[in-house]
Amino acid sequence: MPRTEAGQAARIGTAVHALSDMALMMGEKANRYIGEAFEGITITEEMAGWAQVYIDFVESFENDESFGAALIEERVVLANPLSAHVFGTADCLIWSDTECVVADLKTGQINVEPDSAQLKLYACAVEPNLPESVKDFSLVIVQPTQPQPIKTFKITRHDLNVWRQDVLFPAIKRTLEPNPDIVEGEHCRWCPARSACPKKREAVAVIAKAEVDAMDSDAMNALLNMAVDAQQTIEAIQKRAFKFLESGKGLDDWTLVAKRATRKWSNEKEVMSRVEEIPGTVKRIPITPAQMEKQFPDMYQSLAELVTAESSGLTLGRKDAPNITV
Repeated sequence: MPRTEAGQAARIGTAVHALSDMALMMGEKANRYIGEAFEGITITEEMAGWAQVYIDFVESFENDESFGAALIEERVVLANPLSAHVFGTADCLIWSDTECVVADLKTGQINVEPDSAQLKLYACAVEPNLPESVKDFSLVIVQPTQPQPIKTFKITRHDLNVWRQDVLFPAIKRTLEPNPDIVEGEHCRWCPARSACPKKREAVAVIAKAEVDAMDSDAMNALLNMAVDAQQTIEAIQKRAFKFLESGKGLDDWTLVAKRATRKWSNEKEVMSRVEEIPGTVKRIPITPAQMEKQFPDMYQSLAELVTAESSGLTLGRKDAPNITV
């Protein structure tokens, strides 16, 4: 599958990683870089705060004499009997004579638990290179966007090796089969192959044929869950089609068209010089509360009593979604 362009949340995550790496390398605080651009993203006070949580975590081990120097953004390759090319990049690896810490920085809003296949895979990849005296692994998710920013899962070296033999290697073997099973789950949300996945495309077809008016509440609830997932598949297909046309290829019924043009002044200073004396032609309004909070947090706090939040209406939302009012 061709690589897909990362979304804004992913780009922010990449920028915070780059900021953290730079600050660790230079021995500086993250707020030193507020306003600077990393990976095309301008660092805000909030992003610097996320990075600092991770920096403090890493430095807490580097300042512990029982641990060696941390390996940051370390590419790891999993040795396996199937000769499959399995690799990844561990955000942080650091170990003592008895313990290895495998940490991953997350900046998304969806909570991630440390008992994950990703961190176990990284641990399995580095395990053969560790001293025999290392008996325990600490798998850590550093996620400053969550109420509990640092979460740890402990696993022994023995249990990690059991997981490798009983879970990881069989899973790798299944992916190498001519027609591997397609297993749907939360991981589908970020899958670049969603637009070509037969399971996802079948779901879109099912929804298209559904007799909605005849459904009871249980069937409607199930269909709505499918519809949300199908909408993500449709969007993935549209993005893939856009890239297809952008590359110069053609489609019978579709082409790239210009978005609706929005008129704007080409030279606002010139316009101001001509109209500023005419009543009603110029508006002076403060920036929005959201912009104020990001750019001038102290000023925002002093004006907090003047902020109101009014919903524009109702929309569909899952009852188990965070910060939802039912």
